[in-house]
Amino acid sequence: MEWTKLRHVSYQRWGHTANVFLRRNAIYLFGGYYNSVYFNDIQKYDITYESLQIVKSTGDSPSPRYSHGSLNISDMLFVFGGYCRDLSCNDIYNFNPTSR
Repeated sequence: MEWTKLRHVSYQRWGHTANVFLRRNAIYLFGGYYNSVYFNDIQKYDITYESLQIVKSTGDSPSPRYSHGSLNISDMLFVFGGYCRDLSCNDIYNFNPTSR
């Protein structure tokens, strides 16, 4: 068994989540915190091309947060809780990467 460093991607933050979507050959990253900025964006890491891109989404998106939980169920991303600034969040959202 061996580690391999993949191509460098510019993604500096902590407290985010990463979920594998095998059928899409991708890892979706959500939220996090870096340099006094809280995020609620979704980024897609393409495993084949080793590239990262911001995903444009519509609908009622979660507030910026970090230290939340997330899970991929049936190709839908569920995001729960975390910290919204310095307050705890007690909400749940789902994101469907296949919807348009």
